[in-house]
Amino acid sequence: MHIERIWLDNPLRNFNYLIACAQTGEAAVLDPFEPERCLSVAEKNGWSIRQIFNTHEHYDHIAGNQEIKRATGATIAGPADARGRIPDMDRELAAGDQVRIGQTIVLECLNTPGHT
Repeated sequence: MHIERIWLDNPLRNFNYLIACAQTGEAAVLDPFEPERCLSVAEKNGWSIRQIFNTHEHYDHIAGNQEIKRATGATIAGPADARGRIPDMDRELAAGDQVRIGQTIVLECLNTPGHT
């Protein structure tokens, strides 16, 4: 598993993350705010973004969804209770759900309320 943390150096103090399967090169992007940076890092590493995960619906966590989806065809997943606040969400996630990235990564969703 490869994890690439991208510091955006903005007033909101955001990070974007790419998580990639070492075996297949399939990747997911987490909370994309600056899509061009995410796409560039994926391309540089030879990764193919297939999924977008949003931890919540705030603008600085979803702003890059549509551009990445257009560029890659990736699906968008986010918390079930954010349905309607994350445009074009393809999959609702809840605590205990599992998501796969490529052939070697299985992540379990956790409910961590507090920020929203």
